[in-house]
Amino acid sequence: MSDHLAVTELSPAAGEYDCVYSLGMDCRPRHIMKHLDLKSRRGPFDWIGGRSVAALIEALQSQCQHVLTKEHLEPYDTLCQEYKKYWDPVSQFLSTHDFALIDGDLEREYPAFRAKFDGISARFFTHIKHSKRVLFFLSVGMENHPDFEPESIAELVVLLPKLQRCLSALCAGEATLLVATFHEQLAQSVMPNIHCVIKHGFVGDTPWMEGAEYQLWESMLAGVCVPQDNTQNLFGSAFSHCDNSG
Repeated sequence: MSDHLAVTELSPAAGEYDCVYSLGMDCRPRHIMKHLDLKSRRGPFDWIGGRSVAALIEALQSQCQHVLTKEHLEPYDTLCQEYKKYWDPVSQFLSTHDFALIDGDLEREYPAFRAKFDGISARFFTHIKHSKRVLFFLSVGMENHPDFEPESIAELVVLLPKLQRCLSALCAGEATLLVATFHEQLAQSVMPNIHCVIKHGFVGDTPWMEGAEYQLWESMLAGVCVPQDNTQNLFGSAFSHCDNSG
């Protein structure tokens, strides 16, 4: 498998799905899905960071009830001038976009965050429960560096099929998992209903998700589509007033 999929090539996950959701572990999967207008509603993993597939499985099994609980949150990367970050070492998820950088107060802000996050999570699990063809898009390894990859390739070969089975148990049909990875070795592993695509890093002065990086991520979803009226068919007008932001 090459280091860069040509935009004209179809993604290995190409096909029609009832819905497409991001599983993180960073913002790029959700970002490109929005730009490609895959009609995906916001999911619980869209804008929070993660490092561990094992932790992701636990979060799914608990329907995110124990993700980013207030008593576990710790300030993270406090010198960052762009975002107010909190790390949950128990669930192993990172909040980057949920709390105010200036004059923020966790005690004051957390109830509204929790209510919104729980609502998004509940809608996500209800939606996939009624969907037969679901594509989940996961980016593993936030940077091409061992410090950002707590699970080895050997562990991921075991964990990714476990994740796919977990997702299938939550859906009305068989879940398909698309995994973006830096590792050719992982991408060459044959795992049922799991497709891997290769990603690569870009130099620090490259605009985020523009130019070559945007084209790379766009190619990962080439040929993936969701019928225009599919959400309406599944739920009628029930979701028409739901938050579709983010």
